[in-house]
Amino acid sequence: GDVIDVITGLDERGSPATRRLLRDDAMHTLIYVIREDCIWCARNEANFAAIAGSGRSQVLVVALGMPPERARSYLVERGLAGAEILLNPSVESQRKLGVVATPKTLVVDASGVVRQVWSGAYVDSDAREVERFFGVQLPGLVGGD
Repeated sequence: GDVIDVITGLDERGSPATRRLLRDDAMHTLIYVIREDCIWCARNEANFAAIAGSGRSQVLVVALGMPPERARSYLVERGLAGAEILLNPSVESQRKLGVVATPKTLVVDASGVVRQVWSGAYVDSDAREVERFFGVQLPGLVGGD
């Protein structure tokens, strides 16, 4: 897979931030790319919280268009208080992450190699694949239909 070593954007104080994805331990980094106004991101929140809580990965939420003052409360309200957040990633970082639409989920290993990618909310075969990969039962999408 592709290799992602670092991504850049803003931290929750609005200061420039760099997140290194190369790790000294064997943990994967679970990256979830969202927009606060994305309906599919909102519908998929409980599913993402389930995999984020599996303890298998360091969790990084990458938020497009979110003001810094919303960052911490956004995570806490969704049961992701232990996650890191990177706001408004650079164009280069969005390219590395392959961001075309949200939500997007990536699993990056300790060497920076992208091991898994899921685009969109977890439905049908993607949901089953996510459940197998993380060893969790997904609660399903919220609202809509």
